[in-house]
Amino acid sequence: MAEVHQELFTHLPELTHHGYLLVRDYIGFFVGIIAGADITGRFHTLASPFFLVAEIEFRLRKCLGPKLTGDPV
Repeated sequence: MAEVHQELFTHLPELTHHGYLLVRDYIGFFVGIIAGADITGRFHTLASPFFLVAEIEFRLRKCLGPKLTGDPV
């Protein structure tokens, strides 16, 4: 169980063990539940642009690499 003012990162082991995490507000009322799917969905949203840029860079190096001279960047 976590409270809304606590960092989610500290509760990840609990989330992993149970598969979910109950969240309480400042008064102690249950206000939500966080599931593993919520975390993976958020990670996908945040990480996708970086993976896309890496894929573009890889393809550019593959296509242009043999044609470029000098020190590689």
